[in-house]
Amino acid sequence: MVPTGPLAMVDRQDVIGFLAAAGTRDPDVLYARKLVLLAGTDRLRRAGTGLLLLGGALTATVVLAVVGVPAVLAGWWIRRRAGRRVRVVEAGFAEFVRR
Repeated sequence: MVPTGPLAMVDRQDVIGFLAAAGTRDPDVLYARKLVLLAGTDRLRRAGTGLLLLGGALTATVVLAVVGVPAVLAGWWIRRRAGRRVRVVEAGFAEFVRR
């Protein structure tokens, strides 16, 4: 079973196995399975952007920099993690479809 949470990391083999478990080569079914793997990543990227912006604004006020810097770091980490998941799922999907 492939972890489907937006922060859970997967590799190409996980994606290929998840798509192969569908038991069909129908493009609509495969696309739906891909969407299951990508569920929540768009919201996560927006949340990361929001944290980056909020942290930047808080850091501009020197007093709240103690809160702003960790918010910037958390936003950067969340965006990076979600972006990596999207790239891995897309690469695995493309590889499965080429087979």
